[in-house]
Amino acid sequence: MLQLFSVIVTEVAPTWDMAELRGRPAGPSVYSNPGLAHGDAQWSLHVLTAAEDGWLCKASLAALEQDGNAEYGARYSFSELFSCTPAEDPVHWGFKSWDDFFTRQFRDIDKVRPVGHRIVSACEARPYALQANVKAYDSFWLKGNRYSVMEMLDHHELAESFIGGTVFQSFLTLTSYHRWCAPVSGHVIEVRVVDGTYFSEATFAGFSSPIGPDPSGPDRSQVYVTEVATRALIFIRAPPPIGIVCAMFVGLSDVSTCDIAHRFRDGLPKPVYKGEEIGTFRHGGSSYCLLFRKGLRLSWVPGAMPRENARNVLVRSELAYGYTEE
Repeated sequence: MLQLFSVIVTEVAPTWDMAELRGRPAGPSVYSNPGLAHGDAQWSLHVLTAAEDGWLCKASLAALEQDGNAEYGARYSFSELFSCTPAEDPVHWGFKSWDDFFTRQFRDIDKVRPVGHRIVSACEARPYALQANVKAYDSFWLKGNRYSVMEMLDHHELAESFIGGTVFQSFLTLTSYHRWCAPVSGHVIEVRVVDGTYFSEATFAGFSSPIGPDPSGPDRSQVYVTEVATRALIFIRAPPPIGIVCAMFVGLSDVSTCDIAHRFRDGLPKPVYKGEEIGTFRHGGSSYCLLFRKGLRLSWVPGAMPRENARNVLVRSELAYGYTEE
């Protein structure tokens, strides 16, 4: 079964209208082979066309343009928003694989996503949860709504800095921009990629749930996956009053690739500037968390508040203001 599953994950690129494999009643012990990825080879180009189920069809481009234009009054086309070459390559628009398309870059990020003031959003994502006074360990297995810092951070030696602190979590949709940026300026002092599971969800969100299984697979398990899924940890030491921040990027479902930018993989500490690219997700929908130290007070922009029908907080836009009480 797992061999067949690996073939599906590594050799089948998703079409625009492909239904995702979700809601399977299996736990971490079953889907525990990390690192599988699809769509990063040239054979995946067959889904990058203007065919009805291709990612360059009118319906797909309309959805991508809606997310890409966000709150701006201007209405840019896909080719104006993102780096691509439809004139030179009218079939695949210059993309080398589906993953190349998925990790597309803005043509001029400083124009469409200028760096905001104070703490900024590290991803283009919808707010999901905000929790203060987080514990070292908590009973997320039962309720699914509590963060356990030590598990999230893989018992990293810096994890204790965040016990009693604050966790902010957002999730990315498939049509979102999937590259990460630094939420603050400072120095990257530690990084780690934690191998985890794929297609794992909490039991309370599965078939045993009294309201039925989560129709979107991981959506009700966002907190749960912060402790079991593949995730990248990037620790940044910012000037006072912010102090140490951990940006944690979490792969969901079939996503097990969290790609830290090459320049931050070794030779640390290294300076980093707010809004600078620090990595990218690959191959599918994802989630991310920002963890702040105990004692730091945070004032959030209205758009950062988790609620139903929340809109994306734009990458590099202002997210919060940090301060301490004297």
